[in-house]
Amino acid sequence: MGKKVYAVLNGKKTGIFETWAECQKQVIGFSKAKYKSFPNTKEGRKKAKDYLNPESKTGLKGDKKTVAETIHKRSIELSKEDKHIVIYVDGSYGKIKNGEGNEKKVVTGGAIFVKNGEIIDRLYAISEDQEMAQMQNVAGEILSSVRAIDHIIKNKTKYEKMTIIYDYQGIEKWATGEWKRKKIYTKKYHNYVNNMMKKIKIDFIHCPGHKGNIFNEEADRLAGYAKDCYKENSKVDMEYFLENISVV
Repeated sequence: MGKKVYAVLNGKKTGIFETWAECQKQVIGFSKAKYKSFPNTKEGRKKAKDYLNPESKTGLKGDKKTVAETIHKRSIELSKEDKHIVIYVDGSYGKIKNGEGNEKKVVTGGAIFVKNGEIIDRLYAISEDQEMAQMQNVAGEILSSVRAIDHIIKNKTKYEKMTIIYDYQGIEKWATGEWKRKKIYTKKYHNYVNNMMKKIKIDFIHCPGHKGNIFNEEADRLAGYAKDCYKENSKVDMEYFLENISVV
């Protein structure tokens, strides 16, 4: 019999485990545990990842609203796991005037932190970088993802795992290398996330935007709020994305 890996969908900890013994630790004694074994091959690991992703071909099926609602429930379950934080991110973009009346393109991002089914923190970020602004809302979602990871790492929190729930597919695919990085900021994002993965486990889940998931809607609202802060010339968090991130 060939070697297997084990994907735990519901358990003390979720994710892909290399041995049956590791899997058992997560599911034995856990009410309504869900797990499945897969061949330890490239294709098998892909299927294991799909099993864990609520919107994958082997996971949830249905219209986007149904998927968004189910992901909301799933995110609450994940947020109840020990040392696991769930973060919803979203981005925004606009041409707005600063306090001096000058119009600039800005990108903004919002991040919502969920633990035990409740929002425990909110963060936003703004960038005036005009090259970054060419990516519009996507840049804001990248910005909020980095801001969220930065917050968890710099504050030396107790968390050992985070799940980032995003709207734009590139948030995961640029991070994992599935998509090519052609722009300077997608390269920086890829390198940053992979460096941070050495310090904390990071998973990703895609959630359709504007389909009734209240955490996703709150992240979207916060990204818009950041633009309002800019227009009011309030003190905001600036340029987190550019700090200490190198491009290889």
